[in-house]
Amino acid sequence: MPLRFVFLTISVLLYLLSLALPALRYVGGESVSGLFILGLGWYNGTAHWLANPLMCVAWFALVVRKPAFSIAVLVAAGYLMLSSLGIKDAVWGGESGIRAPVDHLDIGFWIWFLSAVVAAIGAGADWARSRIAGGGGEPA
Repeated sequence: MPLRFVFLTISVLLYLLSLALPALRYVGGESVSGLFILGLGWYNGTAHWLANPLMCVAWFALVVRKPAFSIAVLVAAGYLMLSSLGIKDAVWGGESGIRAPVDHLDIGFWIWFLSAVVAAIGAGADWARSRIAGGGGEPA
């Protein structure tokens, strides 16, 4: 199995794991899973959620051997992910739709971010391998 597929597989598995784990914890202890945030993240009115479709684009770019493009997309996704660190409240606080204060981002968030890092390492390794082989940046 090519190295890029090993990193791609690990990245996708980490992403799926992040969906099952608590990703955000409110003041008071209630938490929401990554799957819940994936399903309703667009509703919160922030750009952070857009990292999810960018991850899919980056994975596809890895599959079709476009590592430089994949790296660029993953940098954008990583930026959006890290901008989540500034979240102070979220719409999902209860059924009333009132914004609830966020205590912190939980383990699911960090595994979500790690999935992008792993994909970027795989894309970087594929890009470097193609440069060493004299491919000019994108493998044939």
